[in-house]
Amino acid sequence: MIQALAALLPNAVNAVGNYVAKVQERKAAAEAADAALEQALAEAKIKHIQTAQAGEIDWDMMAMKNSALSWKDEYWTIVLSIPAIGGFIPFMAPYIEAGFIALGGMPVWYQGAFGLAIAAAFGKKAYSDWQYTVK
Repeated sequence: MIQALAALLPNAVNAVGNYVAKVQERKAAAEAADAALEQALAEAKIKHIQTAQAGEIDWDMMAMKNSALSWKDEYWTIVLSIPAIGGFIPFMAPYIEAGFIALGGMPVWYQGAFGLAIAAAFGKKAYSDWQYTVK
């Protein structure tokens, strides 16, 4: 009986060894797949950032071309200058103050649309740059 068990022992050891080797192979394959996935995600993020930057540059170039033909920035410069200049003229100051109070009482959607119209005239990027310097 002991001899029979001793004869089976090398087969059992081989089976266990094969099983452990297969488990290690699967684990190595899973780790390689995870590494490949992380690499692919990193490359996709880089490509997304590059594409977004290229789109932003294209948008800025198109905005500069269009602004050469547009009068919006001049219009809004005049509109925004009126209260600044009128504030120094005594009889106009109460009207300007009342105008700002009236603007403050308007619906938020209108105030936002008004701000967006001005931002679009001067360029969205310029507005976002200004927004970060004001804080």
